[in-house]
Amino acid sequence: MGSPVRYTFGLTTVAATKPLGNFPLPDPVHSGSAAGLAVQVFSDDFHTLASGWTLTGVGTPTAALGADHGGAVVLTTTNVISDSALLTLAGKAFQFVSGQKAWGCFRVKLGDASACSMLVGLADSAAPDNGLYFSKAAGSTTINLVAEVATAQTTVAAAVATASTSYMELAWFYNGSELQVFVDGALSTRVTPTLPTAVLTPVLQLVTSAAAAKTLTVDFAVVSDELAR
Repeated sequence: MGSPVRYTFGLTTVAATKPLGNFPLPDPVHSGSAAGLAVQVFSDDFHTLASGWTLTGVGTPTAALGADHGGAVVLTTTNVISDSALLTLAGKAFQFVSGQKAWGCFRVKLGDASACSMLVGLADSAAPDNGLYFSKAAGSTTINLVAEVATAQTTVAAAVATASTSYMELAWFYNGSELQVFVDGALSTRVTPTLPTAVLTPVLQLVTSAAAAKTLTVDFAVVSDELAR
């Protein structure tokens, strides 16, 4: 690793004539000097389990901090078929808007790659009517990227990854029209999908399809989008 670049007087991203032009850090509420856009970011490395997350599910699920270096959260179901564990972030703030960028990145691993279903991404509720999320069906090891618009589900990127009991990094970048899908940092596919326009929130869900407790470990979750201001 080389030496860091040192900006000893700070670093700004907007013109000096702007209200935050002499603020010595990147402007947190505008993307640049000219565009009337902001970038909002949510990220959780799960050093602690923030109070903004709500745990629900069928049975008596748990969400506990793992022992991973850097932090992780482990969702565990109870041991009845169709028992589930679901973490939903309080509030809704993220929205896909044509012409505006959006990002999502999740690093996850399953305790059992087949005998469970998984949903990781953005949704409007625990039983979503709208969302964009990585989905794995029970009995399958295939992970798809699904867009749900007014309860109509469309697989916008099929077989983007094979479910694993090792960590997988699943991500998307929406450039305002095209959706780029990444697996473990590598571009998997490009699509131009129909995306929901509802306001969404991060959701992490696991459902067991066997009479045994199952786990989903999440190392980090990051979502971000541009919004007009």
